[in-house]
Amino acid sequence: MIKIAVIIFLILIFPIFIGFNFHYLSNTKKVYFEIKLFNFVNVFNGSINFHLKNIVIKNNYNKDIEVSYRKLIGLKNKIKPLKDFNIIKFNSIVEIGSKNPLLAVGLGNLINIIIQNLGFIIKSVKPYLYNENDILVYANERKLKLYCNGYLVFNILTVILSLIKIGVEKVINGKRKRTIKN
Repeated sequence: MIKIAVIIFLILIFPIFIGFNFHYLSNTKKVYFEIKLFNFVNVFNGSINFHLKNIVIKNNYNKDIEVSYRKLIGLKNKIKPLKDFNIIKFNSIVEIGSKNPLLAVGLGNLINIIIQNLGFIIKSVKPYLYNENDILVYANERKLKLYCNGYLVFNILTVILSLIKIGVEKVINGKRKRTIKN
């Protein structure tokens, strides 16, 4: 009985690593993405196309998912439980270029300042985060590419607690709505 309890406990706290890669290319105006379990089992990949009224996500399951911009407005409240999941590594490479070399260098410096300040803020909140950023500046060439990759870590216990948190919030919000109606 104790062995079973120990095995269940180890399964609940065993860390699960999700690797993610995002690439934005200005010439295609698409974001390509890839999400892998333990960085070798492909879970989800595809591309995101931005249109005037919506975003179209094309995935590896040959299904297009359309999301209107209006639905994205309330998204912040829906992803609050994801704060329990921790990003432990985040790398980015920005490639920027312009026909005017001074503009390219100026934009590269501006992006560098923004990324460094964001890095300091994030490091103060999550000191365990490994963060590395590079900026490549090209003269006499129009270019904008963004590459991001990293790791998200969680365990099954975290998922269970997040689901409980979501359920409790829904119950509390339902009771509040009923008391307001009465």
